[in-house]
Amino acid sequence: MMKHYNVSAYQGISDLEACRLMGVDPALANTEELNPVCIAKVYERNLVAEKQGALEEGMSIQDAEKHAKAKAEQGKNETLARLDARLKATGKGYMEF
Repeated sequence: MMKHYNVSAYQGISDLEACRLMGVDPALANTEELNPVCIAKVYERNLVAEKQGALEEGMSIQDAEKHAKAKAEQGKNETLARLDARLKATGKGYMEF
């Protein structure tokens, strides 16, 4: 059995698969460093996507940036809450399989 730290490990996604899907260094697999890197990458992706969507809806650049930051923060906070819930439920910051 191996320890898998990624957010989706409870769904059976291995850390190596998470690295591949996220485009991050596979050396991060099965380490506690994986989640901060993935969370930061998703945060940045969300900023770009949310800003673009807001601009396409007609928001000003300033409002689109504010909106994007709020949505990206919300996504990050939801991810951190899932990790915290896993820790509270299992007593571990990882899944073994």
